[in-house]
Amino acid sequence: MAGLLVVSVSALQAGVQEGRDPEAVRQAYTAVASRLDQGGDLMIVANVDGLLERFMTDLVEIASATAGDDEKSEQAKQTVPKLHDFLKKSGFYAVNGVGMSSVPRADGLNVVKTFVSRDAEAAVLPLWRACVGGAPRELQSLRFMPADTEMARAGTADIKQFWALIQALVARVAPPEAAEQFAQSIAGAAAMLGTSVDQLVGSIGADSAFGIQFSRDASITIPAGAEALSVPSPSMLFAVKVKDDTIMSLVKKQVAASGMPLTESQVEGTTVYSLNLPVPVVPVQLTLAQHNGFLLVGTMAQTVTDAIKAYANRGGLLAQESYKVAFSGQPIKNNGIAYISDRFGDVIRDIQESALAMAPATGAQDQASRDLVRRLLNRQQGYSCAITMMNYKSGVRASGTTASSGQQLVASMVVAPVGMMAAIAIPSFVKARSTSQGNACINNLRQLDSAKEQWALEQMKNDGDEADVTGVCEFIKGGTIPTCPQGGVYELNAIGSDPTCNIPGHVQP
Repeated sequence: MAGLLVVSVSALQAGVQEGRDPEAVRQAYTAVASRLDQGGDLMIVANVDGLLERFMTDLVEIASATAGDDEKSEQAKQTVPKLHDFLKKSGFYAVNGVGMSSVPRADGLNVVKTFVSRDAEAAVLPLWRACVGGAPRELQSLRFMPADTEMARAGTADIKQFWALIQALVARVAPPEAAEQFAQSIAGAAAMLGTSVDQLVGSIGADSAFGIQFSRDASITIPAGAEALSVPSPSMLFAVKVKDDTIMSLVKKQVAASGMPLTESQVEGTTVYSLNLPVPVVPVQLTLAQHNGFLLVGTMAQTVTDAIKAYANRGGLLAQESYKVAFSGQPIKNNGIAYISDRFGDVIRDIQESALAMAPATGAQDQASRDLVRRLLNRQQGYSCAITMMNYKSGVRASGTTASSGQQLVASMVVAPVGMMAAIAIPSFVKARSTSQGNACINNLRQLDSAKEQWALEQMKNDGDEADVTGVCEFIKGGTIPTCPQGGVYELNAIGSDPTCNIPGHVQP
């Protein structure tokens, strides 16, 4: 979209119609717009103050007005007001504005910013603490990401607050029967694990990171029909702040009970535990370690080893020049980051193109479809991004760079419904076309079989005798062998055997 798009859901006219103060609307707009950049190819500002709360208020009235004498109606009448009160106290209604902007840069990247404006006093409420944590700080979990990490997501989300939110929801909103079932499930889990869920969750801190790595010198082969697809060997790593060894002890206990062998090794004075898992295609060594107050869980022993060394030597992803350039100028103290490297996008694109090249094209239409998909892939502007999240009293902002322009973001929103329809319609069309062509081929095989039997009867041939193509064609309308609609090749075969087509599924019933 070339130009500036500004959308204000609560325009002044709407504000006056609802009895709202126009000046307050202007201030709400400014609170969001001031956190964004103008002059690019996308800017959206929407004032959503009170929308969700008004919707729930109406729902409460509807539930009260339509409640009948049956048990379900009475339960809804009691539950909806409780849910309304819970959402309000937890901070769900605190959002009063959202916005997004995108400005292209000379290097081909785009500066993207989003801002969610909220009531300042809601910053300490459970919902917001659960999602984004508290004050910005330097994330230590990122120090564990190995140098070959191509995608990373880290943040200060507080799982204890999230667990407290779930417990409060059950206690305040759920019917007694459901609350009792929840309590029994938690008690059962505690009995099975040997520790309470509260203790388990309480041992987890608000600093975690997840990363995907692609090896630079090793690859795996993925079977793809008659061929094989070679991709860089992948691995995953999860690092989370922990206060004690509750989780590590629990895992070791469960593995010991299973009887599976657990391999131990030492890295920088830390014990690393590895367990080989029988996963096809992709090698998996479930590996755990607890180093400097962080629990590390990886899919390969080498990944966890690299993580510990990266932390100890201040190397790894944070020391890579590409990462430094991507986050240049962004605050080191934050509430989370999202990172996708250029190489990650290249690997994904290579996989897509290789899979496309391996797909069989049996006709001009199939080749045209393949060419269209290839053109769409070539139009992609890349997957790379370097985004930092900041939690302020007035709201939450995510800002950074991305390969996707504002125009592409708008196009995605416009094309998405069409794409969904195509995803539903095209497979059905292709299946219907394939079925129709298969039926036509089967009719051809029946015609060939009938002609072959007539020729054999006239020539007094026995089962096992070779069929003469020229002679059989005399009993076929047009005097020639019919053509398979999908380009298959027919074989008459010997007398007594059915004619065949080399396309899978094209077989006489």
